[in-house]
Amino acid sequence: MDKKYISSVVKREARPRSKRLRELGTSGSSGSLGPVISGGDTIVASGSAALETDVTSNADKTGHIETGQVLVKGMTFTQFVKALLFKPVPAMLDGRLSTANDVEYGSTKGSITYTATRNGNGAMTKAYYDNDEKNKLEFSAENNGVQTAVRNLTGNYIQNETYKATVVYAESEDKSIPETTLNNTISVNVRRKWFAGVVNSVPTTSAQVRALGSSGFYMGAKRYEFSVKLVKPLLELPEHYEEVDIQRNLQRKYLRNILE
Repeated sequence: MDKKYISSVVKREARPRSKRLRELGTSGSSGSLGPVISGGDTIVASGSAALETDVTSNADKTGHIETGQVLVKGMTFTQFVKALLFKPVPAMLDGRLSTANDVEYGSTKGSITYTATRNGNGAMTKAYYDNDEKNKLEFSAENNGVQTAVRNLTGNYIQNETYKATVVYAESEDKSIPETTLNNTISVNVRRKWFAGVVNSVPTTSAQVRALGSSGFYMGAKRYEFSVKLVKPLLELPEHYEEVDIQRNLQRKYLRNILE
């Protein structure tokens, strides 16, 4: 029996590429992958394309994807690219004291300015100080992800102090950064001061003591050094003095000034 072959030829009608893309992008099929991007003769689905199962990386670190990192089921193409190329930056909290961290006993307290930067986190949900949520920190409205708050301190320093602040940010919209709790601690050391200098008479008032040329914080038993500037010449000599007499008189005059 002779075999018969039936062949068919389908004529393909040329259509503009833009028309093909529109038809692909608006397909009513349940398997649609969403927007379609054309690169030359290549068509790539993007946006809603997602992983169908968890994928654990066993390769060396690739971009920001670590070895052993799990790319979870449902991760979209966009999320994958972000995980690969973009390292999420969490929120930050900084506190600045208006005075130095080492202060003199009895000095007036200042203020603390807090700067909170949201970065990739969600919105700020809590802000308080000294570990008590009742002590609210009032932050300004957000400006380019940054908010500030000022805590005014009252009274005078008579002992060492520690000031704490806590800010809580919600997780990021894409869940790449979890809820974040930030803490800031500032310590103030209260110290006594010493004063020293060359004088004609013993100081009798606080103002006279503080007017001495050198001062510093007392940091316990140790050697403290300071410079001495003598304003007046120690000795005026006639021209006929011999050098040995000059040296002898300088020594006597210097010792007399010290003893006085």
